[in-house]
Amino acid sequence: MTIFSDFGYQNVQAFTKITEAIKQNIQVYWLTDGGKKLVENVDYIDTNNNGLVDELRWVVPHLSNQTYEISITVLNPYTY
Repeated sequence: MTIFSDFGYQNVQAFTKITEAIKQNIQVYWLTDGGKKLVENVDYIDTNNNGLVDELRWVVPHLSNQTYEISITVLNPYTY
């Protein structure tokens, strides 16, 4: 996911809808020239109250051209 602006806004809230998953299986990473950094201040939203996260929100420190990776681990329900 790429977030960009021609203006240098700071502390902008970003959000995205995702395939429903449990919170423990979701990570958001900020991709930088030095690698990727785990975004720790993420709001995990369950919009339909079924116990599964379907929306993520976090603050982008500054806009220019920021790239984020959403990682969702999907487990086979028949393995446990």
